Amino acid sequence: MKAAPTTSWPRRVVLLGALTLAAAIPVVGHVAAAMRGVNSLVAFIDVAAILGLTAATVGLVILWRRPGNVIGACLLVGALLLMSVFTSFAIALLRGSLPDPADAAASATFDASDTAGLVALWWGSVVANPAIFLLFPAVGILFPNGHLPGPRWRLPFFGIVAMIVVSGVIQTITPWASPSSGLHEPNPFAVSGVPYELHNLGVALGQFALLLAFGLAVVAVTVRFRGSRGVERAQLKWLVASVAVMAVAFVISDATDSWAAADLLDQIAFLLGSIIPIAIGVAILRYRLFDIDRIVSRTIGYAVVTGLLLAAYLTAILVFQTVIKPITGENALAVAASTLMVAALFQPVRRRVQGVVDRRFDRARVDADRTSVAFRERLRNEVDIETVSTDLRATVQSSIHPSALGLWLRESG
Repeated sequence: MKAAPTTSWPRRVVLLGALTLAAAIPVVGHVAAAMRGVNSLVAFIDVAAILGLTAATVGLVILWRRPGNVIGACLLVGALLLMSVFTSFAIALLRGSLPDPADAAASATFDASDTAGLVALWWGSVVANPAIFLLFPAVGILFPNGHLPGPRWRLPFFGIVAMIVVSGVIQTITPWASPSSGLHEPNPFAVSGVPYELHNLGVALGQFALLLAFGLAVVAVTVRFRGSRGVERAQLKWLVASVAVMAVAFVISDATDSWAAADLLDQIAFLLGSIIPIAIGVAILRYRLFDIDRIVSRTIGYAVVTGLLLAAYLTAILVFQTVIKPITGENALAVAASTLMVAALFQPVRRRVQGVVDRRFDRARVDADRTSVAFRERLRNEVDIETVSTDLRATVQSSIHPSALGLWLRESG
């Protein structure tokens, strides 16, 4: 049997150093933005730091346990690049090389002359697309085995990579602002004579490449899922479930932009992105891999129960207020009656809803439970040891599908 690869100490030192760097980068960005007094950027860097540190930690653990794993490398490198982008913008803002987004008057008369700040601004602008590509669509396209779904995928995948590289080169050699715009943000790497209009083309090319990459990731996951079985299907379920949670959170966040707590909801939605690298780590390392069906069914079940009980609670308050308030003149009794009614409904509703959801999303466990119950009923009336042994083997095989099965019987005497 071939031995599993081990991680050498030099490689471990490099991995730990990368994680230390990942922890240090957002601290620098937080301090820089806080010194400038831009609270919105401070909060955003803090949330991005949690996402980045989660992805970097998961990537490090994967590489530690499975050296050379492509998914782990994408997570670690992408997280480092993403956090360096936010940190670069914060440093550029601190050094005066980036207009304060909260001060329109300052932006209109902005003049940058600090070379270090401009380099930081260049880094944040150029590295943003590669960071997002590595951390999200590239992982989706290569998940779970680190390879493309097939040879035909090489052209679109490497075509997108080439577009991102060309976009970065164009943004590097072109001026950042038109001379007639009133803004003076000199690109320290701009080539003399290159028109500003080419810069807009570079930015648009990078955004288009990312859009194609996300679309390709969705298609790749769909293709893999339709043809997957066993372990690979469970791995893909972890990824799809985590992305679905984040997608729902962003839909809710986008629908509540007019609320007073809109900024907080946006940060929570972005923070829920940390679930994705955690799910990827579980899938790659196969820790409690097949629990995903139970997690999905319980999540959906409690979400449906919460919605039903909330609707029942609001309806009950409205009904009780209509009936009781003319008699008592107050709402406290209506609220108390509605609360008691919802408390009494919780367990019956939960059992009924969870049963329906389990039959749809956790069918294997439901079938296994039914098989074990049927075996228990047959065992009450069976006394022949050979028949019981055969039945037991069949029940275990159909319930949990073990790779090997043995039955030990103690002989009498």
